[in-house]
Amino acid sequence: MLEFHKILLGGINDDWAGRFRSGKEWVRVGAHVGANPDFVERLIKGLAEDYGKDTNRYFLDEIAWFHAEFETVHPFNDGNGRLGRVLVNQQLMHLGYPPIIIPNKGKHTSYYPAFDSYRITAKQDDFTELFAGLLIESLYKRTTLLSAPKIITVSAWAKNSGVAGNIAANKAARGTIPAFRMREKWMIAADFTE
Repeated sequence: MLEFHKILLGGINDDWAGRFRSGKEWVRVGAHVGANPDFVERLIKGLAEDYGKDTNRYFLDEIAWFHAEFETVHPFNDGNGRLGRVLVNQQLMHLGYPPIIIPNKGKHTSYYPAFDSYRITAKQDDFTELFAGLLIESLYKRTTLLSAPKIITVSAWAKNSGVAGNIAANKAARGTIPAFRMREKWMIAADFTE
């Protein structure tokens, strides 16, 4: 974790790169104040030890819980969000799944509200749901890129298929058609039929 942080922050702020907050280094994100700097190292060590202990927990619940706890502690002066997302992908890839992309455009409607929910309820369900949808999208993308002879926008597919554009966009967003985002546009295999 510290090595990843050093890589992410190296050259940006070398005084902070690769070390946890300590002393009087408090951080605040919106209304949330990160853990007391005196406890950060112990909290992260405990989090790392607890990750994976509950073998009956669904793997995305475990990753979502870890991410929510990591971001709640906010162990670094800067780069917590970036590193937290790197760790999510590291955990997914360790289990044989592809990485996910949390779109910047939707952070205020799905990602940040998941934190608010976790801090109020101590349940990672919103993160699990978000990560599951993004993982499905990631799998659709890889499958389509490997197997489709031609990829088009969902709006073009909708027009060719006689489906209303808003309905096709809703299906893409819900994951009920094998669509994925590329450069902030929903894409799909040109030969996909429902």
